[in-house]
Amino acid sequence: MGGIQTQDDGGLGLALGTNAGNSGTFNMTGGSLDPNKTVVGESGTGSMTLSGGTLNVGNGSLFIGGTSNGVTSGVGTLTVSGGPTTTFKSAD
Repeated sequence: MGGIQTQDDGGLGLALGTNAGNSGTFNMTGGSLDPNKTVVGESGTGSMTLSGGTLNVGNGSLFIGGTSNGVTSGVGTLTVSGGPTTTFKSAD
């Protein structure tokens, strides 16, 4: 993804691999992404690669991998490269 993406999603945000048996992959090479929250591998398998740009997580959260009552329920992977061009911001 490059450029600017602003989501008006009613609070859902960017979700990858949120349900058991599901998977999702997201690769960002530049630009700006402004989801309310970001979930990578909640109950399924999610992978996010950021090699440039800005991820601005709004009033929500950045959630990588899932657990419920101490039991791992999802697998999330976040890979960050690209030096100072990749930044994270959160209003939390």
